[in-house]
Amino acid sequence: QAETDKILAACDQMDRAIFATLLLTGLRKEELGHLAWSDVDLQHATLHLTAKDGFAPKDYEEREIPLPPDLVQILRTLPREADWVFASGNGNRLGRNEMLRRLKNIAEGAGVKQATLHKFRHTYATRLLEDGCDIVTVQHLLGHSDLKTTRKYLSPAQERARKAVNRLTLFV
Repeated sequence: QAETDKILAACDQMDRAIFATLLLTGLRKEELGHLAWSDVDLQHATLHLTAKDGFAPKDYEEREIPLPPDLVQILRTLPREADWVFASGNGNRLGRNEMLRRLKNIAEGAGVKQATLHKFRHTYATRLLEDGCDIVTVQHLLGHSDLKTTRKYLSPAQERARKAVNRLTLFV
C-alpha cells in the first residue's frame, strides 16, 4: 500500500486515473489501452469490457466489472475529447509502452523499485481476497477461464495470514 500511495501521490490527473483504473478494476494493460468511453457507464458504476476492431479480451471473454465509487469520481473528472478513455494528445489510444514508460518515470521519482503495470492487477486480486471476496468471483472479475490462473495472482499478506491462524483454537 505504501508503494501504491507513493506512486499515486506523484501522478498528474491523467496518470493517477490510469493507475487507479488498473488498481481498482484489475484490467490487463491491453484492456486498459482499448478502453473506450462507450465501455464506461458511470451512472451505473460499471465498465463493460468489449471486443473492438483489432482487439478482443484475452480468451475472448467480454465481461462487466463494477467500479468502486473512488474510481467513478476520478473518471468523471477526465476530459472526453476522444473515443478512448486514455487517449494521447491527438486522440489516439495510449499504447502499453507509453503507460509503462509513464509508470517507470513516476515510480523512479517516487522511490518505488520494480514497478510494473501487471502488479496493479495482482494487487487488485489480492485486495479482493483480503477483503473477503471468494476466489470464483475474483476469477470472473479478472477474466480468467481457469481457476488455477487466478490462484497464481493471489498472495495474501503475511500479517493477514497470521490474523487468520490466530483465530484458530482447540476449543470451540
